[in-house]
Amino acid sequence: NTVSSLANKSLSAIREMALSRTSIDSIKDINTMPFIMLLTDAKIVNENGTYKIQSKQGTDVRILLKRLAARFHLTWDYEVPDYALSQVILDAIPADYRLIPTLDENGYPSEFDQYTYLLLSPEEMAKKGYACWLPANVRGSVGGVTSQNYRSRENAPTASTYLQFTATHSDGSKKLNY
Repeated sequence: NTVSSLANKSLSAIREMALSRTSIDSIKDINTMPFIMLLTDAKIVNENGTYKIQSKQGTDVRILLKRLAARFHLTWDYEVPDYALSQVILDAIPADYRLIPTLDENGYPSEFDQYTYLLLSPEEMAKKGYACWLPANVRGSVGGVTSQNYRSRENAPTASTYLQFTATHSDGSKKLNY
């Protein structure tokens, strides 16, 4: 019920379809998270009433189902004298979830898709934790980031999701960004 029927739609039409972030965020159980199965080099064979997926050459193929998103749990404990955490931002998250992501030449989701940020409310920050759905981290990691000092937006893989914490001094004179 998350998406309209895909029957009788062309592959190019399905590539244009997307689910809004709010519809994904409303899903509470991983077992109801939709997944898409795109079979480009396979055929469905009916053997005595049992359907099997085979390669075009007729050999059995196994399928890895990939969900559109995974549940991300974030917790923090910020205790720095004279500073209070004033903002927590989850940045460069998809504004919507494409059923079949547009891929760049490296096989990553396109940077031209729409991304947004999520600013936690004071009530959410007071809980010192947050959970939401995020797409799989397909950008990987950067091996050269060997210290906390190098963990920054500038050193992250292109179009990666990242967290930004801002703490403000009690007299308002200084801000610390993490």
